[in-house]
Amino acid sequence: MNLVVSSQNAQVTVLYVQGSVDGESYGQLFVEGSGLVTRGTRCLILELTECDYMSSAGLVALNSIFKQMRDLTRSETNASWATRNMLERAGELGPARQLVLVNPRSVVERVLSMAGFSSYVEIYPNLAQALAAYRA
Repeated sequence: MNLVVSSQNAQVTVLYVQGSVDGESYGQLFVEGSGLVTRGTRCLILELTECDYMSSAGLVALNSIFKQMRDLTRSETNASWATRNMLERAGELGPARQLVLVNPRSVVERVLSMAGFSSYVEIYPNLAQALAAYRA
């Protein structure tokens, strides 16, 4: 598997996933995605056009990144006024964090669908629509 990072702006990052996400490579996806979130990405877009296979291990990586983003959003929401004020002045607050998937191949989409990802992760047919939805 190969990963290519493209920052759209301070809050939106596209991570291009190329090849297979399986038991050997899912850790690489998790480490890269988690690191991007830790460094301030609020919308992580996984571009899956060139991802030809995803095993249950790949689903573990996606779910772990999703939970990290959800937990960080909850922490910000539940923070005290003083903490939120400090984060806002530092430019660390923004829209809720979001994991977005773009253009998965049918074999990958079937795995995502069977696991129920489409019920809590947005899936867009192309990158332009995903970027437009986040800016809206």
